[in-house]
Amino acid sequence: MNDPAAPTIALLLLVKLRSSALPWGLSRLVLGERGLMPRAPGLRFMRVLGSGRDGGFGLVPGFDHQGLIGFFDEEAQARAFAADSPVMHAYRQHAHESITAVLRATASRGQWGGVSLTATAQPLTGAPMATLTRASIRLRHVAQLGRARAHDLPGQ
Repeated sequence: MNDPAAPTIALLLLVKLRSSALPWGLSRLVLGERGLMPRAPGLRFMRVLGSGRDGGFGLVPGFDHQGLIGFFDEEAQARAFAADSPVMHAYRQHAHESITAVLRATASRGQWGGVSLTATAQPLTGAPMATLTRASIRLRHVAQLGRARAHDLPGQ
């Protein structure tokens, strides 16, 4: 079993919600993990992921692109949750498109929700790789971030 403070298996679900499911999707964002209530073997924690408009990064929220990320002790536990969980089923039922990935952390820093995400596993040679960047933005820096993003947009 892994160190209790450092889960290494991530289950990532990304969805584009049907327009008729937007009220349901908004409720997921408002309730966050409190609305999930998943109980599953090996699940350390789970978070609802939002996005900016059109699935990008920005200050204007996009309610149709959402996701979940959960961290598990073991790959089999994550795969079982992906296949059998009512939470995963509900997201897929409301989605126009969805993708699910089970990922093994090979490098990380910091904490999320008070859980250390430190990992030291070796990447698999020739295997696909994904990068997740998670950040909290302090309110006093939001305007500065908005100006920087506007400066970087094409045609600006």
